[in-house]
Amino acid sequence: NIYLGKVERIIKELAVAFINIGDTKLGFLPQDNLISSHKNLAIGENILVQIVRQQIAEKGVLLTQKISLESDNFVYFPLENNPTNKVNISKKIVDSKAKKNLRNLVENVIKNKNVGGFIVRSNAKNLLQNKNIKTLITTEILDLVNLWEQQIKKQNLYKKSAPNLIYNSYQNKIQNYKNTFAPKNIYTDKNIIKNTFPTLQSQLDNLKNNIVYLSNGVNIIIETTNALTVIDVNSGNVENHKNYQGNFSAEES
Repeated sequence: NIYLGKVERIIKELAVAFINIGDTKLGFLPQDNLISSHKNLAIGENILVQIVRQQIAEKGVLLTQKISLESDNFVYFPLENNPTNKVNISKKIVDSKAKKNLRNLVENVIKNKNVGGFIVRSNAKNLLQNKNIKTLITTEILDLVNLWEQQIKKQNLYKKSAPNLIYNSYQNKIQNYKNTFAPKNIYTDKNIIKNTFPTLQSQLDNLKNNIVYLSNGVNIIIETTNALTVIDVNSGNVENHKNYQGNFSAEES
């Protein structure tokens, strides 16, 4: 999500500012996450920030001023103002010809436009097989630019009070999903949902569970701490797996 936040505290020794975005805890904004044109913050100042990481235990959300908007094939940085850094290609795309073609296609769309910078995601290499690639890339890029210009920048942020939610990324993704894939019936009544989809709640509970059971008998446990996320892999009931004949090596297990 993107917020208009208010600078509440600045700790120079830690090179961090604490920002009020209307959450229960102040978000923290490291100096490295400030845009180059905005290195000197002042207490009480209103600034546009985006959540990078959710709250963990006693730590508030991690914030950045380097706003980004994502689509299937691109990441858009509307505040990027480095003219030599307009288009970057994912390092996962190693084919030099593919990189050159994608760069040229994107640059042709944004040339002569003051629209910030783009990262071409690894998924974009699949577009090279599509005969309508120019149209697809143009549409996707301009959709991101319009999202910034029409839904975010257009809100006249300087007249808004902080803290203020400016852009709800989840709501936007859900709306896009509904527009594209929504079934004929959209259920909103909780009782109807419960009766129509009786296993839905248990499925949602499983999604929030920190234990993930895999089809091969293995389970993994994911624990999040302040400093890191730990993933523990357990053999579980692997001996009951259909391919287990009692002769697995430790590596195979």
